[in-house]
Parts: sequence; structure tokens; C-alpha cells
Amino acid sequence: MRQLDVILFGGSGDLATRKLIPALAHIMQNSDLLDHSRLLIAAQDVRDDQEFRTAFAARIAPHLSATTPEQLDRLMRRMDVLSLDLRAEDGWRSLSDWLSPENDRDIIYYFAVPSFLFASLCRKIRQHNLNPPQSRIVVEKPLGEDLTSATEINGVISETFAETQIFRIDHYLGKTALQNILPLRIQNPGLEALWHADSIDNIQITLAETVGVEGRTELLDRIGTLKDMVQNHMLQIVALLTMDLPQNLTASQIRRGKIEVLQSLRPITEDSILSNMVIGQYRAGTLGGQTVPGYQEEISASAGTGEMFVALRIFIDTDRWAGVPVYLRTGKRLRQRCGEIVITFKPRSASPDANERPRRLMIEIHPDQNILSDLPLTLHNPLAEGENTRVQDAYEKLLQDVIQNDQTFFVHWDEIEASWRWIDQISHARQKVTIPMQSYAPGTNGPISSHLLPRQDGKYWYSNRVDKE
Repeated sequence: MRQLDVILFGGSGDLATRKLIPALAHIMQNSDLLDHSRLLIAAQDVRDDQEFRTAFAARIAPHLSATTPEQLDRLMRRMDVLSLDLRAEDGWRSLSDWLSPENDRDIIYYFAVPSFLFASLCRKIRQHNLNPPQSRIVVEKPLGEDLTSATEINGVISETFAETQIFRIDHYLGKTALQNILPLRIQNPGLEALWHADSIDNIQITLAETVGVEGRTELLDRIGTLKDMVQNHMLQIVALLTMDLPQNLTASQIRRGKIEVLQSLRPITEDSILSNMVIGQYRAGTLGGQTVPGYQEEISASAGTGEMFVALRIFIDTDRWAGVPVYLRTGKRLRQRCGEIVITFKPRSASPDANERPRRLMIEIHPDQNILSDLPLTLHNPLAEGENTRVQDAYEKLLQDVIQNDQTFFVHWDEIEASWRWIDQISHARQKVTIPMQSYAPGTNGPISSHLLPRQDGKYWYSNRVDKE
């Protein structure tokens, strides 16, 4: 096994303590990887003393399962701490010294920092020659806030690292249910025979959250849910769900299929935006028996303009999906935390019985991961194969892939470019056409007007969890 160095920039932050370090602890729990690895926490607000280490371990411990405290202790003993200021050279010389004695080791740089810092970090890494061929970089999405900023950031990253070294992470792609969409289709030829416009009536994707902005007020108000959730997660789900089956499940084949979908999304323009988009903000109210503030109350400086809910009706202009509406909705302070895909099939006959129940396939993403079906097919469910094993966290799976240098469930720049190009068209249309910002009560399914989006096609929202018939 090759020796490994993991450097977490922003390693004292929320993402690192809640997700990344616990994920590394779980990965190393049942392997000898820890004996060959070093972990470096690099951030401005750290110090290498026992008081900091004790407090740091206490922040991490609640996010571990009950079986890993000893593993955390072992990991902490392999951890070093480096105070690093982007503007100061001392920290970068220290980082170079930390790496150089073992410069044949694999290196993983994880940028757990805002994307506007990516370019500066890459320039420093390149300036100090800390990007050997065996190094890899993991960057969080969304990359930038539009195509222009994303292109600028990606340009600097690409000057420092080759595309094969860059892992653009979308943690939704680490969820078991999504990773099994293509195996589900491959292992069920009868289902795949129905996977097209002649058989499918509509597709719905719901990503609902009960939380509010949670300290991300400034960022979310600037970019809104459209850029934070739709560009970042939902378009990846759409692409993975509707792509043509690849010849094999390699990173390059899956990437090619997703790009074809993203480039085939019908533009939402100023002529069509009012019939294809609903936006909203939650107001004050109660949720789960507790009083919660409204979004405007959470904005301290001025009135917030960012949408905290968005619903879209989109179309994919390919032969496979011609005329099939895909409905997306995502928002905060909704009735229940839920991630779900609902595929409704067309009636068996041209003149269906009025009492005939629609046939559906439902893929639950979270909090449960399951496949439910009304189809007259016996489906092989790839999710059922791991029923008796611990469900790996998405970050745990994806970090394991980075360690193994597997880019299958990471996002290529061409996918990001295509998705931003489509999102930017919507942003341009919003500048030309005023879309009413709807208000909705917490604990509901969003603005009432969002229900009109599918109803214009004679359809309605359906979720196994939040608005079951």
C-alpha cells in the first residue's frame, strides 16, 4: 500500500469536523490505511497544542458512530496541525517541509473552504512546487456562482493540476440510492425497456429540507436555491437518471452520458420562465412544534432577495425523453426532510379506467434509501444487497474513491460548464422578467402556486413522504 498524506485546507471548519474527519476515521477503521497515512489540518484559526487537540476531538466525536472512538484517537495521533495564512510565506514553507521528507507519498489536498479561495490556494501550491504527479485535489461544488466565475476558478485549478488529478465532489453522488440508478436499469431489462418517453408520463425529483439558512445567510441570499441546489445537485440527479445506458460503468462513459443530457436541456427563457418556474421564501411560523423565524428575519443587513424554494418544469430535448416533463422542487423549512425520485408511467391502454391507479417507481434518496414500485415487474433491487451492513456516509464513499483514484462519481468540468450555461440562461431571463417571490409557511410543501406547475400539464406532485395521495 502506498503511503498517503491528506491535507485539509479549512480543516477546522464545520465540513471537516462534521463530515471529512469522521469519514476518514471510518475508512481507516477496518484497514491498515492509517498505518501508512498522515493527516494535516491547515487553517488560520488552529494551533498545535494539547488544548486545541482536545477541543477539536470533542467537536468531532458526536459525528462518529459508537464503534469508532478508539479509531478517532488513533487518527488524532497521526494528525498534525499547521497555522496557514494565504498571505504569509512562513506557513507555506512549513507545509513544504512537512511534505518534502516523504515526497514519494500520495498527496490529497481537500479544499474545505469557499470556492473564491480555490484559485489562491492553487497558485500557492504551484508556486511552491507542491503538485507532483501523485497529488490529487478535491474541491467542493458549487464551483463559482455563474459560468464566468466557474471558468476563472477552474482555469487556475487546471493550470496547477491535470484533469485526472481533479476531483470535483458533489456529495449527493456518494449516496447509495443514486449510485445504484444505473445498476438498477442494467440488472432489470424489463424496466430498461420502459425507460423512455413512450412509457414514462413524467419524472419528479424532490429535495426537501426542514432547516433554514443555518449561518449561510450571506451566501444563500446572494446565489439562491437555484444555484445552491439545482445547479449543484439536482441537475446531476437528472443527468444520472435520464442518460442513455453506457457500454460500461467507467468514469468516462458515465461522464459522456451525463454531458449529453445536460447539453440537451431545453432553455428556460424570458418567454417561458413564468410557466416553468416558481420561487419563494419561508415566513415565520412553527415547525416540529417549535417557533422558527422567517427568512427575512434572518437577514440582518437588508431585505433578502434570494429564493429559498424553487420549483421548475424542464424538458430534455432528446428522442428518448421528447415531451416528458421533469418537475424539480427543493426548498428549506419544508414539511419533512426528504430526497426522492418519482417516475410515473403512462396507463397501459389508450383509454384507461378512471379508477386505475398510476404505476410508479420511487427511489428514496434520504433519509431512507429504498426502491418502491407499482410496476407489474419483479425488480432486482441493488439497494437490498447491503441491508445488513452499515450504510456508509456519502463523504466516506467518495473519499474512499479519491484514495483509490476513482473518478466515477465525481463531476467533470464539461458537466459543470453545461449546467452553468443552462442556469445562466435562467438568471438572464429573471433579469428581464419579474417572477413573484411567493411566501410560504414553514412545515408545508412550499408555495401554493408551485402546485400549478404540474397541473398545467394535468399532473400533480406526488411524494411517498410529504404529499402522498
